[in-house]
Parts: sequence; structure tokens; C-alpha cells
Amino acid sequence: MSVHTRACVWVLCDGPDCDSDKGWEDGPFHFDSESEALEYVVGEDGMGWTRLPNGRLLCRACSEQADCAATDHQWSSWRKHRTDPAIEWRICQHCGNGFDERLVEMGEQS
Repeated sequence: MSVHTRACVWVLCDGPDCDSDKGWEDGPFHFDSESEALEYVVGEDGMGWTRLPNGRLLCRACSEQADCAATDHQWSSWRKHRTDPAIEWRICQHCGNGFDERLVEMGEQS
């Protein structure tokens, strides 16, 4: 019997609020080198991750959230609430996490 060791590289999201998958749906994947891993996540045909100036990596969702935090949300148009016509709502079309609602009419007063 012989023992063999093989080193590998994997990438995790550095986003402070990243959920448990840390930016991977089915991973993290393992790579043979750091350059291969970085090309996979931040490369031109990569997964849409962002490498920050300090070297930290953000998955696509955390990248979009950081972008919205820096530049504001990209709001959809206002839509009527499906169960209450007195309320309108909108969401961020970029990160999907921005949500806003407003009262558009007051109920009848007695």
C-alpha cells in the first residue's frame, strides 16, 4: 500500500452575508492551481465573481449586492400588490434583494 497526496485549490466567497453555499450551488469546485480557480470565477467567461482591490473575492450575488450598496438599487417600476390594491411594490432588478413598498391610497375613514 502506498500513500499519495495531491494539493488542490478551491475558492469561497468573502462576502460577509453570503449564505452557506458561499457562492457555489454545487461546490466549491477544486482546481489544480490558483490561476485556474481565478480564471473560472472572475475570468472573461467566468461565473461573474468580483475580485476586490484588496484581493478578496465576491460571488455574483455578493458582487451585485456590493454594487447596489455603492451605487444604489436599480428599481423596477411600481406594481400593484396582488392582494391589496392600496399598496404598490418594487424590487431591485440588479441584486434582487432590494424591496420597497408604499401606500398609494388610504382606506375609508368613518
